[in-house]
Parts: sequence; C-alpha cells; structure tokens
Amino acid sequence: MCEDEYQYVLELSKRQSGAVLGRGPIHPDWAPLQEALALDLVRRSARANFDEPPDIRIEPQWSDPAAGSFICGLRATAISGDEGSDSLQVSIDYFRVQAQRAADRFVKSGDLQPGELFEYRVLALAKQPTPPPSSPRFAMKRVATPVPIAPALLADYTGRALSFITGADDDVPVFVPWQVAQGASVLTRQAGALECGGVLVGHVRRDPAVAEVFLEITAQIPAHAHSEVMRLSFSPDTWSDVQAEVNSRGQNEVWLGWWHSHSFSKQEAPSEGKDSALRRRPALPFLSEEDLLLHRTVFPRAYSLALLITDSPQNGMSWTMFGWRSGTIARRDFHVIDAPLPKAFTALRGNDHATIR
Repeated sequence: MCEDEYQYVLELSKRQSGAVLGRGPIHPDWAPLQEALALDLVRRSARANFDEPPDIRIEPQWSDPAAGSFICGLRATAISGDEGSDSLQVSIDYFRVQAQRAADRFVKSGDLQPGELFEYRVLALAKQPTPPPSSPRFAMKRVATPVPIAPALLADYTGRALSFITGADDDVPVFVPWQVAQGASVLTRQAGALECGGVLVGHVRRDPAVAEVFLEITAQIPAHAHSEVMRLSFSPDTWSDVQAEVNSRGQNEVWLGWWHSHSFSKQEAPSEGKDSALRRRPALPFLSEEDLLLHRTVFPRAYSLALLITDSPQNGMSWTMFGWRSGTIARRDFHVIDAPLPKAFTALRGNDHATIR
C-alpha cells in the first residue's frame, strides 16, 4: 500500500529560451521506492527477508515551502510493521524517464527539435476528494516472491576481489566471478556486431558480523533472444527457458539481474590525422530506453543488476554495472573475484584488494 495525498503535473520548457512547451498530469510508479525501503530495512536487520514490500507514505519536498506547488524531491517513509521508521530522500530525477517520454512527444509534434535541450519541473497538487464506489471493489496488492538470504562472511569475498568503483559507496556489494564475466565477454565477442545477453543468477548473502547484505553472482545463463545490431529482443519463452535452466542447476539460485552487450564492431576506425581524436574516443557505456524499460519491468527488485559489456575495436572491451539507487537506475560499484592473478599478488596479505578506477 502507498499513502499519497497528491496528484502530480509535469511541466516541460526549452532550456535556451525558457518557453514552456506544456503541462500534463503524470502517474508515478512508487513500487521502486517500496523496493528501495525494503532493501534498506533488510540491510539494517529490521527485516529478515524481502517477502513483502513495506507500506509507504509519499511526501513532496517543496522547492519553496511558502509558495508550494513545485517540488525539488520526495520523501518516502516506511509505515508498516514494528520495524521503526525508515525514510528515503528522493531527488527530482525520479521523474526523468517520464520527462524524456514527454519530450519525445514534443519532438514528434515538431515543438522540440531533435537534440534540443529541455528542462522539466514537477508540481504536486492536493488530490480532489472522490466519492466512494457504489459497489465493493477488489483490492489488489503486489506480493514479492520470497528470496532466501544465506549467511556468509563478507571478508571471504573482499579479500580476493578486484573492485570497479564509481564513487557511490553505499551500494550493496556485488561479487562477480571472473569466469562469469569472462564467459559473457566471450559470447559478446562471438556475436560480433549483434547484441547478446543473458540472466545473472546467484545468492543474496548476509554477514552477521558486520550486519551487511551482499550479492554473490554464481552464473550467467545465456538468453535465447532475437539479436540485432542495435537491439536485443526477449520473449516470454526466453524467461521460462532461463528459469528451467535455474531449476535444473538445483542450487537454489535466484535471479539477481541480467547482462547484455553493446557492440561497435561495425564501426570503422578512422585513419590517423584529423580524425585521430575521434578514433581514440571511448565508446561510452549507457542503457537505452529499451534497456531501462526491460530492467524496470523484469528486474524491479532493489538489488537487481544490469551488467553492460561494451565491445569496441578502438577501445577494446569494458564492463559496467548498473542498478537501482533510491528508485532510479544508475551506474554502481561491483567486484570481480577469483581473477587469474599472480601468486605473488595474492600472497601479499593485506594488499590483495586492488581497486580499478
């Protein structure tokens, strides 16, 4: 359940001129905030599992409290059970996806040029009272699938990890075995110009010594999907085949996320000279609108991951991890374990935790 006493209106304007393009009502999905609070409650041991998302209250944070209307963010507060109060501050970026969709409509209508910069604001208005229904309605409540949490020592993983750091130090630690990352990379290179992908499975762990939850990926299961140069399409059969493979493994693994590739092997490297700077420019990792939609739909849990493998003839292969943060999808930290490092490296006790930036 979500308590929310406001209705929300999105306003778009052109950045350069400030001209307002239009306003329209939006209907935010608060489920990611429920998931974020559920994860926070589990991390601080106020909850033992993720079996059911908490009831929450949404409160707008005003840009100008005296004037009201326009907001600068939100506060989401868990209000269910005896777990104690737990709240989450959310920035206005929570509405970015809806703002981008609105901007796309203005581009199609010709009111906004492709690539033209825009800005958005959100108004929160008190909901108008509605009369009670004349007949009883069925109440629907989303119930999360139980996720087992097994005990393990975090130090057993960090001591053999290479860390890929973004600077966001509050992410739930994620450990990816070298063989899993390597297997996905081989499939990426074999696919050439086509995209490929799969599902990341593993376990949710809790270290009772430090009261922290972390994720251990144990395998990647290649997905049988329709591959194109710029797109990877999944079907219901894709997900059922993956689950059948998980069941056959018999290791009580859960879906922790997914991975897919962005290949630039079709791009020709410019010759040296005036285009040499272009040739050296890295292929920046990103999630497309289709990628974000798939993640929000199929991997909505607050711990769900998206590993992107970018392959470029100019810059080689890179790994980038994305995940949920305060209800939005952002780049996040992760760790690779059991990489084939020299024995002299692992023998140096206390110095065997390398950091790659």
